[in-house]
Order: sequence, then structure tokens, then C-alpha cells
Amino acid sequence: MAGLYEVTAQQYGNTVYTLAQQKNSKLRNLVRLESMTGVKKFFDRVKPTGMVKLATRHGDTPIIETEFDRRAVTAEEFGWGDMVDRKEKLDIFLDPKSDIVRAGAMAMARGIDDLIIANGFMGVAYEGVDGNTVVPFPEAQKIPVTFGDSGAQNAGLTIDKITEVISRFGRADVDIDDPDNQVYMAVTQRQMDDLARSVDLANKDYADSIRALYNGKTDTFLGVKFVKIQCLPFTQSEGGRSRMCAAWCKSGIILAERQALEVKIDQNMNKQYNWQVFMSTSLGCTRIEDVKVQQVYCWENA
Repeated sequence: MAGLYEVTAQQYGNTVYTLAQQKNSKLRNLVRLESMTGVKKFFDRVKPTGMVKLATRHGDTPIIETEFDRRAVTAEEFGWGDMVDRKEKLDIFLDPKSDIVRAGAMAMARGIDDLIIANGFMGVAYEGVDGNTVVPFPEAQKIPVTFGDSGAQNAGLTIDKITEVISRFGRADVDIDDPDNQVYMAVTQRQMDDLARSVDLANKDYADSIRALYNGKTDTFLGVKFVKIQCLPFTQSEGGRSRMCAAWCKSGIILAERQALEVKIDQNMNKQYNWQVFMSTSLGCTRIEDVKVQQVYCWENA
């Protein structure tokens, strides 16, 4: 009978792996995906260069030395597990439609989102020859909660803030027409509510577009693709609490995978041979270009 259980576990383990892959994160496919083998991987960046005027015929070939710098990604380990008593029906535990399996798959997906938020939208980056030089998130890439026509008043998500996002990418010479530089913006439902309330419905230039965005008929407004995700962090300020939303270009953040999602289902001899499931992955994330990531603070005090 043990052999049958082993075969069943392997079969369902493969099914669980497929399910977990399908229950993917909201952000994983919206950043640049890379692979890595070691614990740390470096990504070289080419600094801008330029041409020179050739003033004489048959002159020397100009040598324009290309400068590089690099950013480092360090892999982190993530896992999830659960166990059921060996006397319980194994199929209930292994069924890929079961609540236990779905909970695990969604937990892993949320973990990927949390990593991208913590290391891509926030936190420090590391660069230099050894990858030990700390690069804080630039203050110039933050849009304050008070930004817009409201002056010193705290404001939620407004068209002014969305326009400023696009303007800052433009002023940084980011080609947002390039598909690799597609602009995304992560917000919660509260920001979508605030944006809908901020628009004069008599203004046909925006009202129909905002209504379609709010109702889910489109995910795009002013060329920005919106992603609703509720786990964006709060920040405290003198005036109260605000939500840290993020706007980024796909090529501005790297998610590097050291170990693909692995699923194991077997009996644990140290736990009375109860059946257990374990999911694990190894990932790293960083901002590769600071000018391609912005923090957008939106008032959300209650």
C-alpha cells in the first residue's frame, strides 16, 4: 500500500506544482525576469556615451571608452508547508482543488509580490564591484502626498499625480513607447475610489476613461496600466497615514530566480508518518534603474 501512496503523492505533487504556477503573483510578470545560479548575481549597466565630430580626413579612429557599473541581486529562500494526520483520507490533502493546496499556492504567490514590493518598490539597492555599496531609494523619485493643485492638503490618487508620474519618466528620458518600458502603477481599491471621486463627471475628456478603469473594462489610463494589490505598505506622516503606491517601468526592476517553485509531498517519519506538503523557491529582486521606479504617496487615513 505504501508504494501506491508514493505514486499517488508524486502524481499529485506534479499537479500541485502546476496549480501553484497558475496561481501566480500579480507582479511577477510585470518586471524583468532573469535566472541565477549562485546566491548573488551581478547585472552590468552601460552608462550613456556619445559620438564625436570627425574633423579630418583619414584621421585616427576615436576611442570612446564605454563605462559600466553593476547592481547585485541576492537570492532569498521562501517556503510553505502543512501536515495532516495519517489517519485522514490522503486524497483530501492531496487534491489540487483542496483549500490546503490553494492556500499554499496563494501564499507563495503573495510572497513573490511582497519581495518585489520590498526590494523593487522600496528598500535599498546594492552596487559596486563587490555589490556592497548601498543605494537608498532616491528622494527625487518620490511623489509626496501633498502633490497637486490641493497645495498643502493631503490628497489621494489624482490625475495630477498620474500626470506627474508620466512627466518624471519623460524628463528622465525614459522611452515609454518601448514595450520593455511599459509603465505600471500598483494601487489599492482605495486609490481607485479616490481617483473616481476626484474627476468631474462633466469633463468628458476623463470621465468616460476613469469610469471604464474603475469598472474593470480597461486597466489603462493615460498609457499607465493599473494593478490592484492590497498589500502595499502604509507610511506615517505628520498629517496622518498614507499609502505608498508605486509606478515603474517593466525594465526597471529585476526578479531573479535561483530555484523554481518546488513541491514535495511525502510522509514524515518524525511526525508519526503523517503526510506533509512543502513548497519552496529561491528568488532575488532589485531595482536595476532608479529613474524607472517611483513611489507615489496617497492619503488613506481611515
